[in-house]
Amino acid sequence: HDGAITDITLNKTIVLVGRSVGISVTVFNNGTYPDSFNVTVYYDGTPISGTMGAWQQADLFAKTGQVLTFDWNTAGLAEPRLTLEKPRELREPAFPASSASSASVICV
Repeated sequence: HDGAITDITLNKTIVLVGRSVGISVTVFNNGTYPDSFNVTVYYDGTPISGTMGAWQQADLFAKTGQVLTFDWNTAGLAEPRLTLEKPRELREPAFPASSASSASVICV
C-alpha cells in the first residue's frame, strides 16, 4: 500500500455544538497498482459520526487521487463551541508499504 493523505479542508473553523461541519480529505495512490483503503476521521480519539458514517473507502487507480467528504454532526459534544484545526503536518506517505489499508485524520 502506498496511499497518502495530501490535504484536509474544513468548511468552518468555528462551529456551535449541534451544527454540522464538512471535512474534505484528499487521498492519493502513489503506487503503481490500483488500491483500496479506508479513511477515518477522529475527534478527540473517537471516530466522528455523520451522515456518511465514520469512515469511507477510497478505490484508486495508480497515481490518482480522490476527495472524500465527511459531514460531521457535532451533536452531543460537551463544548458549547468548537474551534477546529487540521493537523499541522501531514505525514507522507500516510502508511508504510507493509501496513494495513487504512488511514485516519484527527481534528483537534
